[in-house]
Amino acid sequence: MTGHHRSLVFTTFFALAMVVVPTGEADPSHGQACLHTPFRGITETSETGETIGPVDPQDWGCVSEQSGAPGGARALGVPVPPPPSGICLQPAAPNPATGAVRLGLTIGESRHVRLVIYGQTWRGGPRDVFPVRTLVDAQLQVGVHSITWDAKTDSGERVPPGVYRAVMEAGADVLCGDIEIR
Repeated sequence: MTGHHRSLVFTTFFALAMVVVPTGEADPSHGQACLHTPFRGITETSETGETIGPVDPQDWGCVSEQSGAPGGARALGVPVPPPPSGICLQPAAPNPATGAVRLGLTIGESRHVRLVIYGQTWRGGPRDVFPVRTLVDAQLQVGVHSITWDAKTDSGERVPPGVYRAVMEAGADVLCGDIEIR
């Protein structure tokens, strides 16, 4: 970002204490860092996006490139707005869901963003993670973006009940969160 400051209007944000940890080097293989851990829990939200109950500290968050940490810093938990060059992946709403799910992305500077939903199977052996649906693979402008996942695969089939993971990549930054479909 140049020396010019941009004003961002954030339609919604949640202010909670957040743990900030360095992200380190980004995994160049499209969000693999988010896919190496089991899909286990969700941050429960209402239709309006209000958090219900405890926040899963592994879910969602923001990355700020102005933190001084290599690769930025990641704030775990329910996101707060990032500095102008950061990104946020807001918790899915509603979560759990029986139908469509809304995801909010906050982009602090124009950049290429990929947002992919992944599923997993166990089948008695090692865990198999696979892409279910690509929701975004485009250059996004500064601002708040709302993306809807209709709980369907890229081929249009309804996904079975289970826990799925949304993985957002923006340059070297990767954020993720779990979504339960009932």
